[in-house]
Amino acid sequence: MFALGATIRAGRKNARKAHYRWVASTLFLLVGAIFQAERIGHEWEFEEIPKKVHLAVALSALSSFPLVAWSGFRLARGGSRCMHQRLVFLFVSLVLVAVLTALWMFIGGEPIA
Repeated sequence: MFALGATIRAGRKNARKAHYRWVASTLFLLVGAIFQAERIGHEWEFEEIPKKVHLAVALSALSSFPLVAWSGFRLARGGSRCMHQRLVFLFVSLVLVAVLTALWMFIGGEPIA
């Protein structure tokens, strides 16, 4: 979440080089978190509904990233800042909801003995 915040901050300050580095770091950390969650997921038993909701939101967040990247590339070439900001808002919102639904899963989950 820190890297995501730093990415947003660098973007809002028009610090492109820093923004691009933070985007790469955020993406790397997001992929790492997905692999770690997959590993941990095999060690826990989760209720079905929270798990389905979390996976749907997490997949939506991940699937929205290419749109954010596309709009960022367009913005760098004179495209719409408003479009990029809206897509960033969508992505960040989905990531935050994915984190919250992961917590929901763990609240009702149990480690596999």
